[in-house]
Amino acid sequence: MNSYSFYLVRRLRAAAAIGLLLAGGMSLPAQAGIETIKRMCIEEKGLRECSVSRPSFKPPAGWTVDREVGANRGIEVFLPAGKSFGNAPVLIFGEARPNPGKTPLAEWVASSDRKWTAMQRDAKVVDLPGVDLGSAKREVIVHRYENPTMKNQPIEIIAYFADEDASGNAFVVRLTLSGLRAKAIEETRGVFDSVLRSY
Repeated sequence: MNSYSFYLVRRLRAAAAIGLLLAGGMSLPAQAGIETIKRMCIEEKGLRECSVSRPSFKPPAGWTVDREVGANRGIEVFLPAGKSFGNAPVLIFGEARPNPGKTPLAEWVASSDRKWTAMQRDAKVVDLPGVDLGSAKREVIVHRYENPTMKNQPIEIIAYFADEDASGNAFVVRLTLSGLRAKAIEETRGVFDSVLRSY
């Protein structure tokens, strides 16, 4: 895990608690890739139109898309059927981080991990085998993050890969499996891998 991911989950859980006023940008992309959408952003001074780039993943069978929470952050959030953002034992979300310098993927991930472990001294980062996306697909780096002092996200698995939007802008796409218990994470790993392969 890293500082941005930690910040994101905290903001998302808080947003779910108070509700969000959203407009625009609610539809999901029709196919895999990164697209830039226009939406209304909530800021201290009120609403304004802004653009955000986000990846598209196929929702796993038996899971639902939390459009309200996801649209406000320019991400996709998947929840087990019948669960809400506030009570789901696990959740899966995808995001696209700009990589304007086209930093090599391994270097980008290593830098992110260094920043995270510098902030969280007890955090543990474990390299996991990459997911096979086929010979024609891209490199994927998968890490497991153990954060004992983080009550809301003690365990996460994040898969990283590089992609570009239609205009050639570079991004690092991150697909995160977040949960409160190791058992729930392990039981959901197969679902997580299927979402990754859907891209």
